[in-house]
Amino acid sequence: MVRMEKKSKKKYVGIFILLLSLFIVAPSYASIFETAPSVVQIHTGETATLSVLVTSTDAPINAVSGVIKLPQGLQLISVATDDSIIQFWLQKPELGASAIPFSGIVIGQNGFTGTKGKVFSITVKAQKTGSFPLQISQGSVLAANGAGTETLNTVKVSTLVASEKKVATIQLQDAAPSLTPEQIAYTQSISVPVITNYSETVASDQSVHIQGIANPNSTVHLQSSAISFSSIGDRLVNFFRTKKSKLDSTYVATDTKGVFEYVSPSSLLAGVYNVTPFEVGQGKEVAGASVHIAVTEQLIIHILVYIINALALVIPIVVLIMIIWFIPWYGKRFIHLLSIRFKKKEIQEEKM
Repeated sequence: MVRMEKKSKKKYVGIFILLLSLFIVAPSYASIFETAPSVVQIHTGETATLSVLVTSTDAPINAVSGVIKLPQGLQLISVATDDSIIQFWLQKPELGASAIPFSGIVIGQNGFTGTKGKVFSITVKAQKTGSFPLQISQGSVLAANGAGTETLNTVKVSTLVASEKKVATIQLQDAAPSLTPEQIAYTQSISVPVITNYSETVASDQSVHIQGIANPNSTVHLQSSAISFSSIGDRLVNFFRTKKSKLDSTYVATDTKGVFEYVSPSSLLAGVYNVTPFEVGQGKEVAGASVHIAVTEQLIIHILVYIINALALVIPIVVLIMIIWFIPWYGKRFIHLLSIRFKKKEIQEEKM
């Protein structure tokens, strides 16, 4: 009996330690790969320089890699790695075709932690008019934790809008005060709507501000869609927050100078939203360059979501362990009861 009690105690201690270890949830990471500026307006034949940046504020990183792809209509002029956070290149970005593969390492135990760390920059030339979004494929950002944990959560790319160079026919003093001379010239030959100013990051209790330019006296459809992953905790918390809503799509009108502006409600659900401007006219919508807007949540909500996600991971495992433990225990008990019953029956038959 004493040995059985010791074995049962060891078993329960082992189960307790296993359950306790399940609550030690691996930390979550959320690094960002992006090219900047998000929107560039140039004329055909002109060049623009874009920077490839990485952001990691949750944990240090020590390796980045990916492929930058240029759309047809853009010519790669040069690649520069000056002032890069990368000290050792496994594959240095170089001039070539429309695809630019790269892979590098940040040397040192501390790695890189911060916002908009420069990986490298490229200079491109617009060969024709149109809207040209870049692409980042095979992106990877690894944590400097000894395990090479993937941290990449969000990818943001630039869009170049190229137009024919024309001389503005309006006086600068008559233009909207929010437009630069280059934007005023651009409105004379605009082919797609462009978001020029917007709130990149806002709190969930603040409003999103979006401003842009399109053809004068036209209608712009701001199409919004959530692109961030929603965990079980996010969905459960949002279910009970009926007063908050996602960043909805909307229609706005431009003024006589082609300027449009939108201010969203101040009760938004957290997440990353992709906003694309479409100019409405003649039965079709012409799309402009998209931008990404991040709506952040309060710290207490972050903690609540973290706890719910941890429980959502732990509870099914606990139930599974209990089932695995219960089945053999119940089987042994059932066999034991059957053997007792057979013994009683045998004793009764011998007495008879």
